Amino acid sequence: MNRLLPAEPVALGEEDERWAREIELLAWKAAWGSRLRLAFFAIAVGTTIWGGAAPALLAGVVLPALIAFFIAFVRHEGILRRKSLLEARCALARESAARRARLRSARPAAPPPGVAESEAVLRGERGYEPESPAFALEPGAWDDLQLFDGTHSLCGLLDLSSTVFGARRLRYLLSHPLLDASAIQARQEAVREIAGAHEFLKKILEVLWPLRSANLVPLPRTLRAESRFARRRVLFACASILGTAVPAAILAGLIWPQCFFAVVPLLAVNALAVGVSNKQAALARNRLLPFAPLIDGLLALAACVRASDFESGVWRGVARVLAAEAPAARRLRRALRLIEFHSYGVLFEIVNVAVLWELRLLPRAERLLDQSAEGLVAAMGAIGECEALLSLAAPLVEQRDFSMPEALAGTAPRIEARALAHPLLPPGVAVANGIRLAAGDNVWIITGSNMSGKSTFLKAVGTNLLLAGAGGPICGTGMKWTPVGLYTDVNIRDSLDDGKSYFQVEVERVRRMIDAAARTPMILAMFDELFRGTNSLERLAIARAILRALCARGILVIAATHDGALTRLAAADDASGISNHHFREEVRDGTMHFDYTLRPGAAPTRNAVRVLEVSGYPKALVDEILRELEEPASEGRERSSP
Repeated sequence: MNRLLPAEPVALGEEDERWAREIELLAWKAAWGSRLRLAFFAIAVGTTIWGGAAPALLAGVVLPALIAFFIAFVRHEGILRRKSLLEARCALARESAARRARLRSARPAAPPPGVAESEAVLRGERGYEPESPAFALEPGAWDDLQLFDGTHSLCGLLDLSSTVFGARRLRYLLSHPLLDASAIQARQEAVREIAGAHEFLKKILEVLWPLRSANLVPLPRTLRAESRFARRRVLFACASILGTAVPAAILAGLIWPQCFFAVVPLLAVNALAVGVSNKQAALARNRLLPFAPLIDGLLALAACVRASDFESGVWRGVARVLAAEAPAARRLRRALRLIEFHSYGVLFEIVNVAVLWELRLLPRAERLLDQSAEGLVAAMGAIGECEALLSLAAPLVEQRDFSMPEALAGTAPRIEARALAHPLLPPGVAVANGIRLAAGDNVWIITGSNMSGKSTFLKAVGTNLLLAGAGGPICGTGMKWTPVGLYTDVNIRDSLDDGKSYFQVEVERVRRMIDAAARTPMILAMFDELFRGTNSLERLAIARAILRALCARGILVIAATHDGALTRLAAADDASGISNHHFREEVRDGTMHFDYTLRPGAAPTRNAVRVLEVSGYPKALVDEILRELEEPASEGRERSSP
């Protein structure tokens, strides 16, 4: 089920307040409308049973009561539709405001890493068309780049979906960046097209919003469940005969009163049939009715898409699937609407015994469901694709600092951008930096003090690369890149389940990078303090060797470090392609100040001791640390003197 997380506080505008007042009024009208239609229906049924032998009473009371019930029913349904629409608009407006501020307002539940799904549509795969070649991001990178989990995630920022299919599809696209430039360009075309049709985008969000309250996760598996009545044609035939006999006897009694004597035994037979089949009927009903909200959303979405004139191939594929399934879904929905009469409780039971309502409807509905099973699965995939495209398009509509990158075909890796910022940082806070990684300058070593922006820069590059690979916009401008796989070594942790230490986990992750680099250069590898889980002497030797090896392979590498010794790689003759870049800081009035701007060259300052000093550490302790730092330096000068 979709699990809505508490929304961040967003100020209500005048339109929001007007919507809230109207929703409250409609709720009051809906409550009274429900009571009225129930009363009219009870009058009609009760009068029919009590005054069956008095045709004048039936004509004078039952017919007006049924007409009043029908009018109340239509008005009540209209009130509920209006109320649902306003609730959708109000909720969607708040979520949009939260996204503009780079806050997450809601995110449908998704399976935790490592949980396997047997159904392709629940894994986020499209299903109705083959998937394009993509790179499967390692689960460790999900955590490194804050893709899915935590209170502030990339998926949470983007996700507009109202169904689990859309949420899982978006999750799949972000964790499987495309490796084919033409496939990326095709999805970009679809994203641009829906972003340009802003009102149409809002319309789709509104028609799918009611699905947030529906539990759609079991539906793909439910389609494979055994039908209870679909193949029992003899039962259906007998139910049709017996269910017609009671109303026929009542009508005949209006002409020949003696026919009323046949009603009681017929009702007894029908009551016995209902009682015997009650358990199976409940199981069949519980299997069928959860499809009602899905089909309502499917038909509403199909109508929206049909009314549009899409040009991109991706949207035409979605429209084709929805149009193909709509007729069968419409027939099934009509049957389900009659089965939903079960919610009327005692009144339903009276009608059910009289005409064997469920025993006549359930077999037909199950046959329709079985016949449309394959089409419904395809439609689930189309709904997921639609919602994922809306989610990718939203930043183009709502954010000023997002733009579409340019995917390049080529056999050599390349990433460049005039400016890239972290998409999870609020506008006005995020600082954008340029990047250019390509042959001849394929390894960047980033130095700088704590809190200067090294890790944020790594994550900004990684998250934007995944957004671009999904066919969406990036938080920045002027990005061009050849599609590449992404490996990260940023937030390594101990693996308690496997009994592996921090160091062992990192050893295995880096080994997979080296193995991948041996197969193809189309890779970006990112490191934050490579092998910080071991001693400094071995760490430096391992890091230097690995960076040299990866540089020679031709892959793209960004390595953040505090170790100034690692920057000397850029000057080595056997390590051409490695360059230094840094972030710097200033201490003003006893406070550290950072501009988070990336500059060429190695970091000229070290501020670890400064951080201790401005944080209030005792002056004697700070002076002792400075002496410790000066002694190795002086010893080195003495050894180097003749």
